[in-house]
Amino acid sequence: MINRILLVAAAAYGVTQDDIIGRGRTRHVSRARHVAMWLARQLTVMSYEAIGAVLGGRDHTTVLYAVRKIEALHEDNQESAGILDALRFRCGVRVP
Repeated sequence: MINRILLVAAAAYGVTQDDIIGRGRTRHVSRARHVAMWLARQLTVMSYEAIGAVLGGRDHTTVLYAVRKIEALHEDNQESAGILDALRFRCGVRVP
């Protein structure tokens, strides 16, 4: 599932999976990485530590920050919520 999440997030933001896993900190790459972390937390049973390990050896607090940031965006912005739900659907999970 994590490979599918990386593929979907990379395609949605026009970056590569290596960009998401890598050390790049441009806004576009960071957003794709944060969304991938959020999707991983939403769609898998992976811990924050495990998600961080897969996404370039990042600390669990980095993953926690990303998940909270994207969750707030999902709750506060209808347009962003629609985009995020569409990405979740592309990963193969129906949105309630």
